[in-house]
Amino acid sequence: MAKLTFCADDVRKMLEHARACNSHKPTMGQQFDALGDKAFDMKYDDIVEAMPDVGPGLWLVKDSGIYLMSNGNPGQPEDPAKPEGKLFVAYAEGYEAGSPDEWERSRAAVGGDDFSEALMDAEIWSKLLTPQTEKVIIRVNKRTLGFATIERKD
Repeated sequence: MAKLTFCADDVRKMLEHARACNSHKPTMGQQFDALGDKAFDMKYDDIVEAMPDVGPGLWLVKDSGIYLMSNGNPGQPEDPAKPEGKLFVAYAEGYEAGSPDEWERSRAAVGGDDFSEALMDAEIWSKLLTPQTEKVIIRVNKRTLGFATIERKD
């Protein structure tokens, strides 16, 4: 079982973005759940238009490292002054892109294939995060995801 730890302030920032957006990007799994095999033959923008909005939330992603990101459409820019630039993501501690043994560590934690997994919706995240939450922990095994928080010690 892997333990992925994220900065709660980054999670809050991504949730604010997702909530502020009028539409939300579906993961590939959500696309195929809604549209079936015809999603294979469609362009992404057509898929987004053809299916119901999935609502605000976060994605857990594994490609270059392991990270969380907003599902808001348009995506959340890392630098608001450059909206077409790199998207804002929150890397799991120790699984940052470019870190030593990034590929091997990420593979050992969540498997070798790249993926994006829709996590709980924004309302459930709001119940999980308190003003005192400092870290968000996602525990991953072959069948489940578990969530926990670490509170600030004042």
